[in-house]
Amino acid sequence: MSCTFDVKDLEKYKDRLENIKNNMDQLTERACYNLALRVYRDARKNTPVDTGDLRKGWSITKIEKQDAFYQVRIKNDVEYADYVESGHRTRDHKRWIPGVFMLKIAEHKVEKEMDAIIQQEINKVLKL
Repeated sequence: MSCTFDVKDLEKYKDRLENIKNNMDQLTERACYNLALRVYRDARKNTPVDTGDLRKGWSITKIEKQDAFYQVRIKNDVEYADYVESGHRTRDHKRWIPGVFMLKIAEHKVEKEMDAIIQQEINKVLKL
């Protein structure tokens, strides 16, 4: 009695895994950018609009690799962005204006979705 197996699909899967290994930097950069873009979009959407300058002030920096770490920043260089984000006292120091937390809320939302977003990137490479 004998048994034979067709391992062509297993070989294809092995090749796909090798492809991930060989393109890990590219995969990681794409996932980082995708995560950053989602935070950017949500932060921008959550930003209150008065003149529109604060909403237009959002930007994403270039992805930088330092040793084994990748870094990308979502920032707003508008002068009063930190005050709107975190809250502030009025000029006469009599009232507290609560923060809007547009960036913090966006970060938390994307953090919850992070595993699924990264899995999507891996599935694209595996072509699943």
